Amino acid sequence: MMKKLLAALLICATLLSMAVACKKQPTTEPEASTEAPVEEIVDTDISIITGGKLNVRVIYSFMEVAKNPALESKVNAMITTVQNKTGIKIKALNCSQTEYDPNALDIYIGSTGYAESIEAAEGLRLKDYKIIRNGNKIVLAAGSPAALATAVNLFVTKVLTPQFKDYNGEVVFTEEHTQLYNAKYDAETVMVGDTDLKDFTIVIPREFKMAEQEIAYMLKDVIANKYGYALEVENDVKTYDHEILVGQTKRTTISQPALTEYVVEVTDKNVQILAGCTTAYDYIDNLFSSQFLPQCKVVTTKLDAKAEYEKTKDSILETTGDIRVIFHNVYGSTDDGEKFTNPNLRWNLISNLHTEYNADVICFQEFNNLARDGSNSIKSRLERLGYAEVPLNTYSRNVTYVNGDKNQGIASYSITKGGSNLANTPIFYNPETVELVKHGDHIFTSSLTKEEINALYALYGHKLGSRYENPTTPDKASPTYWDYELYNDNIRYTGLSKAAVWAIFKDKSTGKLFAVASVHLDHQDTCYSNARREKQSKELLDVINNTILTGEYASVPMILGGDVNTSYAREEDKYYKQGNKPTGALQNFEAAGYADVQKTFSGAEQATTCVGNASFDKEKNYFTSFSTTVGEAHGAIDHCLYKGSIAPTLFDVMNHNFARRTSDHMPLVVDFQFK
Repeated sequence: MMKKLLAALLICATLLSMAVACKKQPTTEPEASTEAPVEEIVDTDISIITGGKLNVRVIYSFMEVAKNPALESKVNAMITTVQNKTGIKIKALNCSQTEYDPNALDIYIGSTGYAESIEAAEGLRLKDYKIIRNGNKIVLAAGSPAALATAVNLFVTKVLTPQFKDYNGEVVFTEEHTQLYNAKYDAETVMVGDTDLKDFTIVIPREFKMAEQEIAYMLKDVIANKYGYALEVENDVKTYDHEILVGQTKRTTISQPALTEYVVEVTDKNVQILAGCTTAYDYIDNLFSSQFLPQCKVVTTKLDAKAEYEKTKDSILETTGDIRVIFHNVYGSTDDGEKFTNPNLRWNLISNLHTEYNADVICFQEFNNLARDGSNSIKSRLERLGYAEVPLNTYSRNVTYVNGDKNQGIASYSITKGGSNLANTPIFYNPETVELVKHGDHIFTSSLTKEEINALYALYGHKLGSRYENPTTPDKASPTYWDYELYNDNIRYTGLSKAAVWAIFKDKSTGKLFAVASVHLDHQDTCYSNARREKQSKELLDVINNTILTGEYASVPMILGGDVNTSYAREEDKYYKQGNKPTGALQNFEAAGYADVQKTFSGAEQATTCVGNASFDKEKNYFTSFSTTVGEAHGAIDHCLYKGSIAPTLFDVMNHNFARRTSDHMPLVVDFQFK
């Protein structure tokens, strides 16, 4: 769908006018090496090397090259090639630290700021480049760093390398070496009214929603690739002469669409793009592809996306019961350069999605300090949007190691109240719709004894390993590996991730009470971790029966869920079941009278929630890769279970492209009706 969106966004930008002048050409760019050189008249050749001595200075913009690894690689490769073939040491000079010499023989690479470079670059679009002579300068100019990298590589292969085959101490640049390349674009000229599209600025709100920024940078990318000009993306603090407004900016004048609608409008001053909610931006491709292309013009356009939402069971349309609870593991809080980059954008997206879905209660898992601290965190954003957090206790983790050495294993451990660690399974709620009545939290301490590990070791074929048939034998396992199986995740890792936070709320519209627990159980996928999860589920059931649902609250309906890290398929695995009987946390919950909404509710969406890691492209400034594959519900590890006088009216996996950007888990949306 997003590929269609990219193409559609170009259509929007390209046809945003009452008069669009289009000259369609093939979109496939020919290989640079097949382009016939365009002759340029020059007076004499430029001797780059004479008598084995370098005659020219190589000058480039350090900042331009340093910011673009591919370009830097090509420049370094050129210098290395010359040095290897001739033995001549070359020191490339930074233009900002080099005095312009009109009489010197120079090779200018890219944006040097010198008149010769500026003149050569004039009129070049993103894929265009030149290799020319201007007076006594050899100038390599291009419309983008990528095109400049191509030009540098071409300079090596077409100018230098042929002369190195029979190198005699002479290398010259002749008129035959001139290269002028103008790529073919989808539109030769695009006019929006009387203004060329290249003169527009894309503008988003200063306090933008993540979807608005995504659309803006996608639009920029499409225009750049299809028309050859990279428009700037700015916020609405300043006003620009010609603007494409994306989202609810200070200068957006069109009315806010309904949740299921989106609008694109051309006015006499600007172009405006606005959707009713985050996920509505994901359906704009239908509008662009079905209406704009055949009409070849853009006027005020409004389309109801209700059919698209209903087709995908998107629950944002309306709450179907008395209360709505969302469960979401928001793992992926660090910027590691590969996966889950730019957490601030994801925090923005998560807070907007959950509030747009009108959640009464939001239960998070793996909600660590990045998600909690700072003005851009999920916590801060939700609080600005009117949500409140259920108060948490603090804890201390106390771990001692054998002889003080981690490599020798854990000697003892404990978790006590008081300290700086908070449970990573917080609950947020909307004070406008529900009232907090009672609350608490529980940090799981269950671990296995050595006797239990030895019994499991014998039961499962004398293997210390996973259900994926990759065993490690005890005599080869290190003490830390034994601890890996022996202790729960709250000991092994720095955060208090394996926990349950609970609260009792009063629904303000009905006056009914209900309890909710946000749960995260041990995550390792082995027979040993399954045994720990069994113990943790029993811990939780004890807390529910002896702490939460007691006294005047004994008959309050209970909703528990989150990332329990086990599935029905997993608990039926040969490494988990005792004899022929499945075992695990889910079996314990069901035995205690809890019903799994996805398993028992006929209207539940039957899909898993884990979709892998979304990838953020720092250069493009939007998410470019995310999984669209989901498995069967029998393998789901995120669950919602309930017990008491309450009934589910909806179970939805928030299964759309924007949800896949939030985490490696898609959220669960569950509606309940009081009996």
